[in-house]
Amino acid sequence: MNALRAGFIVLVACVVHPAMANVEWLPNYKQIENIEENITMPKGALKLNEYTRYYSGQSTKTDKFIIGQFSSDGEKNSGIHIVPLMKLIPIMDGGCGVINFKYSVKDKKIVSIFCNGDA
Repeated sequence: MNALRAGFIVLVACVVHPAMANVEWLPNYKQIENIEENITMPKGALKLNEYTRYYSGQSTKTDKFIIGQFSSDGEKNSGIHIVPLMKLIPIMDGGCGVINFKYSVKDKKIVSIFCNGDA
């Protein structure tokens, strides 16, 4: 019975969805401050300090990325929050009330920054 259970665990461990191969990490405040000093917000967005800003990190085999989600939830300048990747809530609408952001640590540049669509 234990051998069967062990075999099942090995099988599950080997069949991992490719997206799950990414490794989560957390950026530090210095990295975030450096990015925010040079960020250009998308057309239609508010000023950066009018958003609550959530940041996390994700690694692939070739790069590390800082993932951000900015939300204008009515709390002016509630600052920077560094959270685990799973704590970023997928929001599919909200227009420029929600900004999505991705930064390449290796290339030291913003890969994407955009307003969400409107529902």
